[in-house]
Amino acid sequence: MECPRCGAKLGLLNPKKACATCGRPVCGKCAEWSGAEFHAARGKFGSYNEIDMELCSEDCAFGQYARFIRTIDPKTPLVLNDEGHVGLDVAVDSGEEVMTPTSIAFNLKRLDPRDHIKDASLAPEVRPLYDRVKRDLTEGRRAFREDYFGI
Repeated sequence: MECPRCGAKLGLLNPKKACATCGRPVCGKCAEWSGAEFHAARGKFGSYNEIDMELCSEDCAFGQYARFIRTIDPKTPLVLNDEGHVGLDVAVDSGEEVMTPTSIAFNLKRLDPRDHIKDASLAPEVRPLYDRVKRDLTEGRRAFREDYFGI
């Protein structure tokens, strides 16, 4: 089997990744985004469920965000974070410092956060997804604030 995006052979040395949104098989190089969804376990301090995902495109990352946001009560305030300038995070804003709030995070895999430590803002490659999520929250009249998650 070959990767439909780059044509590389998929196998033991180049394992197939299935996009969490569209299911398309791609190689690790072509799975542009990594994502993680966290759900704080109710009643268990410090306990949470995490779902890791590979995503083949910005559209598929946005699709996962759209699915996630439908699970959150529309009245619940959110935080849109710039995650180390190489990704973004949308989290429930509990108003207090919580280690693992209910959230979804995306990182553009080809960017290394260490390369962006001194940047003043989001990497240009991440900006389109960040702006798309921000626009969706604004148009959906969701209460949210923006923040920066350093590394």
